[in-house]
Amino acid sequence: MWIRTQDKKELIDCNYIGIEGVNIYGSKGIIGSYATYERALEVLDEIEKYVVGRVVIGKEMYYKPEFDTTIVEKIPTAEIQTLPVVYHMPEK
Repeated sequence: MWIRTQDKKELIDCNYIGIEGVNIYGSKGIIGSYATYERALEVLDEIEKYVVGRVVIGKEMYYKPEFDTTIVEKIPTAEIQTLPVVYHMPEK
């Protein structure tokens, strides 16, 4: 998951995200620091939503059998895609 650090200076591909005290750590060190442990936990909860988020895009496909040109059948389809997302660490 891509995260932009709290100071906006780095964009980091994080494979690990955790809390120690009021700091949130990514794969390469501190990515954010907050006034309280509770606020850091809230931010981690927000990040979790990005990690498990998926977008479902509905599609319709129309099929016209070769043997009968007067018939057109509507076939519902769905495609699940994971969108590349960058989480921006809140300032406070």
